[in-house]
Amino acid sequence: MAGIDTALARARAHQRQGRLAEARALCRDVLMRFPRNRRAGQLLAGMEVGPPQHLLDQLVALHGRGDSAVATEEAARLLEVYPENFVLWQILGGALMAVDRVSEASRALGQAARLRPDLPEAARNHGVALLAGGALAAAETALDHARDLAPGDPLVLAHLGTLRQRQGRLVEAEESFRAALDRAPEQVEALIGLAYLRMLDGALEEAMALLDRALSLSPGAPVALNNFGVVQQALGRSDEARGLFARAVAAAPRYAEAWRNLAECPGPTDPQVMDRMAQLRTDPATTPEQRSHLCFGLAGQHDRRGEVARAFPLWVEGNALRKAQLGYEIGQDVALFDSLRALAAALPSALAPPARDAPVPIFILGLPRSGTTLVEQILTCHPDVAAGGELEVMNRLVAPFLSGAKKPTAQSHGALRDAYLDQLRGLSDGAPFVTDKMPQNFRYIPLIRAALPEARILHVVRDPRACCWSQFRTFFSGAGLGYANDLDDLVSYHALYRALMADWQARDPGCAHRVDYEALTRAPETQTRALLTHLGLGWHPACLAPQDNARHVLTASMAQVRKPVYAGSSRDWQRYASLIGFAFDALPGGGVS
Repeated sequence: MAGIDTALARARAHQRQGRLAEARALCRDVLMRFPRNRRAGQLLAGMEVGPPQHLLDQLVALHGRGDSAVATEEAARLLEVYPENFVLWQILGGALMAVDRVSEASRALGQAARLRPDLPEAARNHGVALLAGGALAAAETALDHARDLAPGDPLVLAHLGTLRQRQGRLVEAEESFRAALDRAPEQVEALIGLAYLRMLDGALEEAMALLDRALSLSPGAPVALNNFGVVQQALGRSDEARGLFARAVAAAPRYAEAWRNLAECPGPTDPQVMDRMAQLRTDPATTPEQRSHLCFGLAGQHDRRGEVARAFPLWVEGNALRKAQLGYEIGQDVALFDSLRALAAALPSALAPPARDAPVPIFILGLPRSGTTLVEQILTCHPDVAAGGELEVMNRLVAPFLSGAKKPTAQSHGALRDAYLDQLRGLSDGAPFVTDKMPQNFRYIPLIRAALPEARILHVVRDPRACCWSQFRTFFSGAGLGYANDLDDLVSYHALYRALMADWQARDPGCAHRVDYEALTRAPETQTRALLTHLGLGWHPACLAPQDNARHVLTASMAQVRKPVYAGSSRDWQRYASLIGFAFDALPGGGVS
């Protein structure tokens, strides 16, 4: 404490001598090290020089009535006179956010946070701006600081939940959202965030209830409107989805994710939508994250028009932006696959199958865009099979084993099995089987076999070129598929996947039943009968009409599953062969070797 006392004594001496810059610097130095030091905060606030209060009130009034562009001009003008005024920087940052000048807002709010490192609202606002601009690491630093200053602030907790969600840290995201709602049950951002997590778990009724509640509190909330549109799309209600996406972009004209979703709705291309997205893409105020969404949406529209030469460079640009945002390198997955092999080598003997009070899981796995959704759609037409969709639960349960927080023992595997089956019970509606079509569960096959020996495992394979191309042209919102944003990484990852599956088969022959996507689309009845026989299910004719399955689909295949089974989609990549060039030469000519 003697060091703090000495620093504040020097600051007061500088203040008496009129050397305010030096005095403020000493106070800020104390607050950077001890943000809750009240004496330093009070001394710093007392030295703040700013415009008359009525001018600040006028700026706030301008911003409040929607004249944020004017407010930015006036605040910038006043800052030329009062460059060290915290309130002016806060007002400028808020006004810039309102007119979607996110990068400038981040700088303004960063300056405010530098001026007052002791104020939680300064750190929180800076973190929100960084999050909006896609600077996730910097946003984490700012929001963690805000939480340290105000541990129970529901706004900070909600923002941290959104950050964790975008980082793919879904367990922590849910904890943050629930903590925010415990303190403030009407916290709109937390309601929207929790609804998104429920969507990922396939609990659409719960997600819609949460979104309804959010929209009743904030009727024009663009993220709630967008996510409600995603739910409607999953339920096959394309017209309702299109209307919700249109409302979202009307409420937030620069909301790039909603523009992408609007562009990807089934139906003819929309020149007005394309023109607006093209304008936003070239706007200097558009952030890299926003531009990535816009590139994917525009590429899809050009592809529908047959404009291959215009679509391809947009996908290249959008993927490059997404890869940079995620900070992905193929070495990350090389290390992960090494860890998976080490975990498999340490597994105990398989557990005994549980009592028949739980449904039997059917894992449908492989690579994204390999046909897993079609297989699930076919199987869940059978009355004995309930749809689980792409469940995140296995990723969450395996994470502690990969991090070293848990050791692979019979006891820990029993806990994993119990937690997983609890999730399935809530989805089964009495059916004896429940699907889990998270494709990348292929990584966990030995662990699944050890913890859930009764499980059925289906490995869906597709022409590698078709599969890689389909991933490249798809915007994946999760953080775990960074390899899909680069053609060379896709080829490298496919090699990692083939090698890992070969290892699993060598370790446990017959651990997964192979389902060939191309064979299934060429001869659906023959292949479907064989698949049902393998699973021990009787024949049911509804399985030949998966397009009539009314279940929800939240994957990138949500539009295709509403069509009858058709062959030929695996040749689509050939339209782009001249532009892809030699990138796919290292892939096998078809299927997994």
